[in-house]
Amino acid sequence: MLSVNPIKRDIIVNPAYFGMCEFIEQLPNNFDTLDDAVLLHEGRNVVKLFEVDGQQFVAKNFNRISHINRFVYGSLRSSKAMRSYYNAMRLRSMEVDTPEPVAAIDIYRGRRLTWSCYLSRYSDYSALKIDDGSLQQSDIASLLDAL
Repeated sequence: MLSVNPIKRDIIVNPAYFGMCEFIEQLPNNFDTLDDAVLLHEGRNVVKLFEVDGQQFVAKNFNRISHINRFVYGSLRSSKAMRSYYNAMRLRSMEVDTPEPVAAIDIYRGRRLTWSCYLSRYSDYSALKIDDGSLQQSDIASLLDAL
């Protein structure tokens, strides 16, 4: 029997992490119960730190997707997870020191995005604060133009 709302998965994996494909494919099923995960943030999005084969990773689940955005990201625009992955790859290609992207996962039911997650290597970098005076306005503009 043909399902009216088939489930579709879009997964992109950094070639350096193909060895983690099984873990990555199971992440949507296991995100809530990751063993020994440290909850770094819980709000509109959920961010968890965890270890796989001795390496530390961070997963950001874009948890609360509005009904309108479920359709927009399912039909008209790339998800935040996919944009995060591609933006990180682009920044790294420009030698901007940003955590290494590992994967992006989107789950769709029909044409609606229902689950979205970005996975990167963990970094203990402090957050970039644009208002702390450490960047010149021209530096900010060139970074934003590049994206």
